[in-house]
Amino acid sequence: MKKKIKLTESDLENIIKRVLNEQSSQSLLCPIQCKTKVLGKGNAGEDVKLIQNALAKCGFNKENFGGGMKVGCDKDHTKCDGKFNTETAKAVREFQKSVGITMDGLVGPKTLAKLMEGAGSCLAPIKCSCKKKEPIKNKPGVGKDERKSVDLSDKATVGCKKSISCFEKHKDDACGLANCLGICIPDGMCKGQMLDKKPLDRTPVNDIDCKECPKYFNEMPGVGVRKERTYQIQRCIDSGCTTVTV
Repeated sequence: MKKKIKLTESDLENIIKRVLNEQSSQSLLCPIQCKTKVLGKGNAGEDVKLIQNALAKCGFNKENFGGGMKVGCDKDHTKCDGKFNTETAKAVREFQKSVGITMDGLVGPKTLAKLMEGAGSCLAPIKCSCKKKEPIKNKPGVGKDERKSVDLSDKATVGCKKSISCFEKHKDDACGLANCLGICIPDGMCKGQMLDKKPLDRTPVNDIDCKECPKYFNEMPGVGVRKERTYQIQRCIDSGCTTVTV
């Protein structure tokens, strides 16, 4: 025959408060479930109290109330001392041994999951919204896709002021870049064309002094000495300082 226990309104109120308090406090264990925290010797706080209460409730290190060290720790987590000490570690190891997992005396995600496992679990199951960790892409020194972007303003990286200046001025003009860097280009390769065979940029050039340009540039076949267009000559032509005779 089951024994009937009469509860007063005050008793019910206290039970409800304790359950609600325990449920809200259990969210403190989410960092363990989400694999961002492990409890061990030296830790202290509300999360430790919850673990001590669960261990005491299930009878581990019974004489020391699951490591909570205080009377009533098995019934109310707020009564536990909340200090993860030798006795708490002992209770954890006892529990780990009983469920067949590594006896390290630490409370990580696996131990926490086991505490919440089964109908007669030591700890009420909790649901945590764990953020998914993004995989690290292009780890330094790993994989062939790792590319190092070169900052042209970093003189140490490029190693030469002139090179920096040339890259900045002629980043869209292969012939101009080659000319600026003093690279020898085969005859005819840059005549009216970029190295990638795109037409030369014909936008007006306003930053050139016409004194630096010849008045005419001869491209007439068989008349005089025919010269190849250099980058400077092209700028003179584009600016209107030089007239091409054909």
